[in-house]
Amino acid sequence: MKSHTALGRVLVYVATLLSTSSSITAGDDATAAAVEVTSPCTEIHFLTKLAQDFSTNLQTAETAQSKLATEYQQLMMEFVQNSGTHRAKGYALLAAVAGDRLVKQKNKLKASKDKIKTAYATLKARIGQLLAPEASTPSTTPAITGAAAATDNNIFGATTQTCTSTTADVQTPVAGCNSKKANMRHLDKASINLIGLKSISLTADKEFAFPGLTLTAAGRGDANSADTGHAAGHYCAAGGQATKSSASTAFGIEKISVTARTNQRANTATSPTPGQTDCPPPGTDHTTGIITAQQIAAAICTAARSQIVSERTIKETDNSGLRTDATAKKAALLLHDLKAETTEKDPSKTTQLEEKAILAVLGPADADVKTAYLDPLAHVTTTIHLGTGEATGHVEQLVEGTDHGTALAFFVAKSEASRQATPITPAPTAELPGCQNKKKSDCDKEASCEWKGSEEKGKCEAKGGEDGVKVENDGKTTNNTCRFCCNQSISFACIFASRIKL
Repeated sequence: MKSHTALGRVLVYVATLLSTSSSITAGDDATAAAVEVTSPCTEIHFLTKLAQDFSTNLQTAETAQSKLATEYQQLMMEFVQNSGTHRAKGYALLAAVAGDRLVKQKNKLKASKDKIKTAYATLKARIGQLLAPEASTPSTTPAITGAAAATDNNIFGATTQTCTSTTADVQTPVAGCNSKKANMRHLDKASINLIGLKSISLTADKEFAFPGLTLTAAGRGDANSADTGHAAGHYCAAGGQATKSSASTAFGIEKISVTARTNQRANTATSPTPGQTDCPPPGTDHTTGIITAQQIAAAICTAARSQIVSERTIKETDNSGLRTDATAKKAALLLHDLKAETTEKDPSKTTQLEEKAILAVLGPADADVKTAYLDPLAHVTTTIHLGTGEATGHVEQLVEGTDHGTALAFFVAKSEASRQATPITPAPTAELPGCQNKKKSDCDKEASCEWKGSEEKGKCEAKGGEDGVKVENDGKTTNNTCRFCCNQSISFACIFASRIKL
């Protein structure tokens, strides 16, 4: 009975979690921030936050591409420097992963960069547009500061006395708008799950117009006799009538009123219509040249669907992530057992072969790849002989320095000289499954072994026979399994080197 009670409590707890999580739907964060956009001022803060986030996303993506390109160059240089050794395979594998990610990052930037930049420019233009009326619309009635009397013969067809009133400049303090930012509690979430934002209330296009004015004029007595302007009272009167309340012959503008803005809003869609994949069109430019609400909504929709999730560098990937990376596994199999990679059709067997290849190339699962392969890039010093001179530095310095090309050429020349003098050093035999002296039953179980000869007098040998890769012809065009490769141990890296343009 107790067990049923305990189970019931667990089920209730799980149900509570599910009901709680189900209330958090896509777009809640961005939607919560958009709900706070209720005026030109709050719209300014919302769009400013989006513009900052769009710019940051693009800068992060460009930085990631630069880091990946540099890392790829470092790994390739280290690979060339170690050419002819088993460590070269490890660097070839890592260079393949870095190169693959670099290509993906470049494609992401190519697809999204212009869209994000256009959206950013549109938002910035709208922000400037919103700031103009926000700062120039009077928050108080314009005050009349002076009056001047004059005779004008053109107004009413005869000699007419005029009274010209002047007002002081009135500007709305921007600080008033800035203070409202603190009340926008969800502003920092404006870009989170922005793709789920369905619509937003924006300032209507009609709001971008100078407000109407109401002027009230007052007069008493014979206006033609009101020939003196009284600056202190801001009216025109007959000479000697210096007191406004007692003037019997006077006229002027008594009051100026600014028509209050109604804060008209436009609820505008920021996502494709149901059943469609394209964002709403921005529409044509407004006849007055403003950035319309529809243009802003279209920019938000497009940018939300163009945000770049940047590829990580090798240094930013943990040990497990490197060993389970799809490109890493394929590269490992190419480097370790090229024939198996090109002939094995069974996916499950290919997976097993890839796992074995990863262990053979990078070592045991608990071996830290970064310590073994990445740390030397910044700590192991190399000396490059340049005729009678020399340059010294670790690979990271050489890649970033002026000796980059010289260093690469030096390592290639050194590797070629070594390759012609001695065969490539095979991988440690302890890392590869041995076939010699195995019984037929055990030989048949090894993917890399096969039984040659009769059952009684035959022997267990490595698969491939005469078609297998031999140490003595490794890297030569006579190697039937890899005629197109520049070297068996570096074939995958060579392929990537030809694919990637830095």
